[in-house]
Amino acid sequence: MSLQSVRHATLASSIGVIQMYMDVPSETSVNLKKLRITLSMGGLLILSFIGIDLLLLPEVLHQAYYISRLGMQFPF
Repeated sequence: MSLQSVRHATLASSIGVIQMYMDVPSETSVNLKKLRITLSMGGLLILSFIGIDLLLLPEVLHQAYYISRLGMQFPF
C-alpha cells in the first residue's frame, strides 16, 4: 500500500466522520425545539392553574398562596 493510498483512505474516513457529526446539530435542534415547546406548554398550564386557584381563593389568602406556590414549591 502506497503512502498516497493511505492518505486517501485517511481523508475518506475523516470526511465520513465529519459528515456523521454534521447530522447531529439538525437532530439536536429538533430536540431542543421540542423541549422548548414542551416547557412552554408546561409553564402555561402552571400559570393557568395558578390563575384558577386565585379566582377560587378569597382575597385574604392570595399572599399566602403566592408564598406557598412560588416561594416553596418551585425549585429555583
